[in-house]
Amino acid sequence: MPNRGKQGGFGLMETVLALSLTAIILVTVIPLGIRYYQQKQVDEFVANIKHLVTQIQLYQYHKTSREGVTSDPMKPGYFDGWPASFDALMTDYGSAFVEFCGPTNESSGACVRPDTLPFTTEKLALEELPGYPNKLFLIVPTGTLPNDGPRARWGRPLLSIPDTLVRPDGNIQISLRPLTKSIMYDEFLRKDGSVHLTQDWDVGGQFGITNTRDLTIRNIDGSQTRVSNKLTDIYTVEHGEWLSKPKCPNGLMAEVNPTITSVDFHPSYDLTGSQRAYVIQETSTQWQFGLDALAVHKSSGTKRFLNGGVITAFVQCK
Repeated sequence: MPNRGKQGGFGLMETVLALSLTAIILVTVIPLGIRYYQQKQVDEFVANIKHLVTQIQLYQYHKTSREGVTSDPMKPGYFDGWPASFDALMTDYGSAFVEFCGPTNESSGACVRPDTLPFTTEKLALEELPGYPNKLFLIVPTGTLPNDGPRARWGRPLLSIPDTLVRPDGNIQISLRPLTKSIMYDEFLRKDGSVHLTQDWDVGGQFGITNTRDLTIRNIDGSQTRVSNKLTDIYTVEHGEWLSKPKCPNGLMAEVNPTITSVDFHPSYDLTGSQRAYVIQETSTQWQFGLDALAVHKSSGTKRFLNGGVITAFVQCK
């Protein structure tokens, strides 16, 4: 006959074990889930702030380029190019930069206003600082948060935005600067190269790209050809003439390849066809070139080198 006591004991042990495992899982999983949700909230908040900064800059770019308002922070009227408020950002130009969201719409859950924050009832603020130059800031009121974790959790990630700092009161200050005219409405080329060009880059014909370390050109097989060691300067010199060496990029040295362009005609000599252009001597800053063309005297048959003529020097940094 089965032992009911043992069966009951095993059933109780299994129940306790199952509850223990469930408790362990809950203790482990719930904190991870909470941290994931909190981080997701912060990431979405930072992305929204970055997007808002860009839309404010695009508003200013549109207004200054279309309406003749100054974009120079050194001049009076600089603040006229920026949105006067978040309501203006939503309503001006047919809500082209931020969709309209009124208080009633927000309270009904239909949308979220651009100045609304997920961690406080206070709002984002635009702060003007007249001076020389004039400055405009976007203020994030993180100073209202407790300084034992929440303030850092919401505020510190914003420091990845250029020209951002923490004020003494704990609020985050983001400097709003004009976009340059070379920056388009959809995206802009970042200094760190994180945004790739998707089309040809036209600088307008009046400007150049300066002070680069090097440029490379993609070959058909995907390899890269360096521009710095393919550029060639061409000079013409004569026998005994000195030529200054060029300044080369770091890691490259100046090299020269002299060739004969022409040899001066001499009525008393016939050229044998044996001729060369060469470097007679060089210093750290110059080359001296030579030209030798072997010739035979018509009457005496004496051989000698003629040195008259033109040398073409091809100079490269290799």
